[in-house]
Amino acid sequence: MTICFLMGEYPTDENPINAFTDVLMTEMANQGVNCVVIAPQSRTGRFIHGTKPAPCIREKTAPNGSKITIYSPKYNSYSAKNIFGYNTARLTQRSYEKVVQKEFVRRNIKCDVLYGKFFSLGGLAAARLGDMFGIPAFVDNGESTLNSLDILQRRMVVDRIKKLSGVISVSTENKRKLLESGYVDSDFADKIFVALNSVDEKKFFKMDKIKARKELGFPEDAFIVSFVGHFVERKGVGVLSDVLNSIEDVYSIFVGRGPMVPEVKNTLHCGTVPHEKVYMYLNASDVFVLPTLAEGLCNAILEALACGLPVISSNLPFNYDVLDDSCSILVDPMNKEEIRHAILRIKQDESLKKRLSDGALEKASRFSLKNRIAKILEFINDNI
Repeated sequence: MTICFLMGEYPTDENPINAFTDVLMTEMANQGVNCVVIAPQSRTGRFIHGTKPAPCIREKTAPNGSKITIYSPKYNSYSAKNIFGYNTARLTQRSYEKVVQKEFVRRNIKCDVLYGKFFSLGGLAAARLGDMFGIPAFVDNGESTLNSLDILQRRMVVDRIKKLSGVISVSTENKRKLLESGYVDSDFADKIFVALNSVDEKKFFKMDKIKARKELGFPEDAFIVSFVGHFVERKGVGVLSDVLNSIEDVYSIFVGRGPMVPEVKNTLHCGTVPHEKVYMYLNASDVFVLPTLAEGLCNAILEALACGLPVISSNLPFNYDVLDDSCSILVDPMNKEEIRHAILRIKQDESLKKRLSDGALEKASRFSLKNRIAKILEFINDNI
C-alpha cells in the first residue's frame, strides 16, 4: 500500500520540530507501507526562526530498508491573525493547499490513500485532494483544540470533513470534542477510530540515571526536574519556571524552543535536542513536569513514562487516557502551589518516587507504537 502523507514541516537534524511525524513514518514503513510525504515549509517561518531550509527532496531509510520520500516545497504562510474580522489562517490554508496540489501533480504521485496529519493544513488538504482525484482520505486528529478550524470558513470545514473516509483520534477526549463541535453529526461517530498515541520503546527506555548524568555532564547527586515541549503559555513553561525559582536545591532541564524562553536558576539545559537523544535527558531526571493547558494526547508524557519518570501534569480530561495515581500526580495547571507541593513530595519521599517510577514503566508498556500503527492500518484497510 502506498500512502501519501500531508503535514506541516518535517523534522530535520537542524530543526527537530514535529519529531513525532518521523516516528509515525518510520513505523509505517517498517510495517510495509510505501510512504510518500508532502511537507511544505513556510518561507516566513524559516525567516523568523533563522533555520536552514530543508531540501526540496530527500529520502530516509527505515530500519527494515524501506524508503521514505519527503517533498518539502516552499509556501507562503500568513499566520493566523485577525484583521478587521478576517483571519489570515484562511490565506495560509489556501496557500498550503495550492502548493500541495501542485507538488502532488508535478511529482506524479500515485497512492492508495491520503493521510493528513492534523485537521489544519494537512487534514483539510487531504480531504480536498482526495475528492479531486478519487482517493480515500483520512485525518489524524491530534490537535489540542479545534480552534484552528473555528477560525476557518465553517461551511468549507464541514464539507471537507464529510468527504473523509475516516478520522484517527489520538484520544477519547479528542473524539468527544469532535463529535460535540458541530462539524460532524452523530452518524459520523462510526468513522472515528480512537488510536491512542504511543511511544517507540526502542528509542525511549529506562537506563541508569548516574550513567546518563555522567554522559551529559550533570551533577550526580542533584534533584532534576525535566520539561519537554514548546516554550509557549499553553504548555505551562512560564508557570513551571516560577515554581522552580521558588524551590531551593532543584535543578532543571528544558527541552524545546519558543518565545517564552525559561529563565530558571540551576538550569542544566535549555534548548532543542535531537529527538534520538531526548531519552538521555529524561533518564538523567528525577521527575517530568508538564502543567499543560490543552493536548490531544501528549507524546512527551508517554516518552517520559517509558523512561520510568514520575509525571506531574494537568488534572484535565486530555490526560485521563494515560495518567492516574499509579504513575503521576495530577494538579491544577494554573495553581503554582499545587505544582510546587507535588515536586517537593517526590523530592522528599523516595518510596513515592519509586512507586510512581515503577508505575510509569508499567503504564508505558501498554502504549506500543508497533501495535498502534497496526491498528491504524487495519482501520484504513477496512474503510477504503
